[in-house]
Amino acid sequence: MFREKGEQKAVAHILSTLDEKIEVNNQINKTLEKMAQAIFKQWFVAFEFPNEEGELYQSSGGEMVKSELGLIPKGWKVGSLGDILTLNYGKSLPAKNRLEGNVKVYSSAGLTGLHNKALIYEPSIIVGRKGTIGTVYFSTVPAFCIDTAYYATQTDSKYPLILMYQFLKEIDLKQYNEDSAVPGLNRNTVYAIKIVIPSLEIQNSISVQILAIYNFIFENIKQNENLRAIRDLLLPKLMAGEIRIPLNEVN
Repeated sequence: MFREKGEQKAVAHILSTLDEKIEVNNQINKTLEKMAQAIFKQWFVAFEFPNEEGELYQSSGGEMVKSELGLIPKGWKVGSLGDILTLNYGKSLPAKNRLEGNVKVYSSAGLTGLHNKALIYEPSIIVGRKGTIGTVYFSTVPAFCIDTAYYATQTDSKYPLILMYQFLKEIDLKQYNEDSAVPGLNRNTVYAIKIVIPSLEIQNSISVQILAIYNFIFENIKQNENLRAIRDLLLPKLMAGEIRIPLNEVN
């Protein structure tokens, strides 16, 4: 145990500093996500993407044409999500069958544990299928998606994957629930959703901007994971007095 109250305060200070940094990163990520959302809506809802002269398309008189979804920029088209995305079923992995490892396991409710083997070996989107439907997550590392969710990789998408992720986040998939007992999301229903499909040039251009934002988000998430690991490692050692803190080095 601690030799003096000053050391107890020092331990509390160290732990609270770690928690504060984690919370700061969370707040930064919320702001960055709002920025990505704002850019997406400016380009895909307001159609105010830069034209060849660097001016906002619709405000500068960019040509708009009629479509079943209303006026859209010339050169764009209306399609269905199924035209550009394939959703794969996750696989059953009960908690009792999970082995110790560092592979993240995702369900419709998000991160739900760890396993020693991945189902997906590249960046992926996870979409809630049963229970908590319509939730959308992005994994940058190998992961395991269980059977309450769908997943998609770049191979399954004709859009840049990070743009597809933003697209799915903007759609209220919860409204497509088709099961009154246990909420369920049928992928054929998702495939039928009508969307506006821009030119490949526009897709690539906005993807660069959105990816730059999400790279900061992913780095903050990784840093938070490391900070939590440090906190969880230090806490029992500090509490047991195995690690002593020089009080004159703590403000």
